[in-house]
Amino acid sequence: MAKPSKKKGRAVQAKTKHAKAKHAKVKQALANADENTAARKKLSKEEKQTILVVSFMALVVISFLIFFFVFRNIGTFAYYGIKFNKVTKEGVTMYHGRMGLKTSAGAFNYNLYLRNDPRKLKIPANVSIILRKSGYISFQPEASSCYASGLAAFELASLLNALGMDVKGATTSHKVAIDDNVPEKDCADALNRTIIVVQQSTNSSISQRGDCYILNAANCRVLDTAEAFMLEIIKGLWGISAS
Repeated sequence: MAKPSKKKGRAVQAKTKHAKAKHAKVKQALANADENTAARKKLSKEEKQTILVVSFMALVVISFLIFFFVFRNIGTFAYYGIKFNKVTKEGVTMYHGRMGLKTSAGAFNYNLYLRNDPRKLKIPANVSIILRKSGYISFQPEASSCYASGLAAFELASLLNALGMDVKGATTSHKVAIDDNVPEKDCADALNRTIIVVQQSTNSSISQRGDCYILNAANCRVLDTAEAFMLEIIKGLWGISAS
């Protein structure tokens, strides 16, 4: 039998070496592929965590904005074009409205404060507002003894003064006028001046006789009736001054 030649042996060794080198490259390529796959998986996990964090932060911001705008507008409403805010000062709840008014001195912003929700002041009114340059708020003695009658007079006088009226206090009682040295005024005195008579009645209502306005207050609801009349003034004289 003939022995393999040295040349043939070297060829076999070369092929074997080449095969081993090729196998090593394939093995390295597979290892690299595994590393790349692991890296991609790791990156995908990090991306998911980032998305979760960003989504959570966005949710927190949106929730805060909703909370801010919703709670900021709680107690805010519009009534006859006036934006009112429900406010509390020193434990007292009030309704604040800001509006533009005009007098002979010019236009200005007026801050109206009511103790009652204007939407709930359902007192019948049959008036056509015309204000004179001067006038009186005249209280019937029974009405002046009601709770918050002084506050009612103050609120009403503040609005009338802001509209340019020189308004003073008075009484409908001759006896009180003498005893307390205050003017006695009623509807008979409404001659080129505004007279506002506040009196007790079985039903609350607001009526008019010429330049005299009669505020009937049932159950001593003097403040309610006065504030309802103030709203009637504002609705009837929006931007109009006393004449």
